[in-house]
Amino acid sequence: MVLTDFQKLSLYTRNFYTTKQLEKCLDHTAKISKKSKDYVITYLLKIISNVIEKCAEQAERNGLKLKEVQHRLIDHMTKHRGAIAAFGVGVGKTLLGVVTADCLLRIGRLIGKDVQVIVVTPTSLQEN
Repeated sequence: MVLTDFQKLSLYTRNFYTTKQLEKCLDHTAKISKKSKDYVITYLLKIISNVIEKCAEQAERNGLKLKEVQHRLIDHMTKHRGAIAAFGVGVGKTLLGVVTADCLLRIGRLIGKDVQVIVVTPTSLQEN
């Protein structure tokens, strides 16, 4: 199934806006920017994509190399309400959670919404 750009944007913003609110926001933005609604959607998708890349780059600048599966899961978890990452010990589940939380916080700031991240972890990982 091929998604339209609006559907893709809806996936990224559904944690913050209902579809109706997103439509209204896009209409308003298009009106005040004097751009087409399609242009605004494409522009926002590009910015969100850049935000996700920046989150991964930040982790890598700190010496934490992300694997391809982690990149895909970060993209998935920024669009959906989560995922179950059932990997073995040392594969990078904690890193995946931290980078995803960073992405969600940045996307929230980008679109003007407060985001809360709740981390549930065993006490043995709290020092990480």
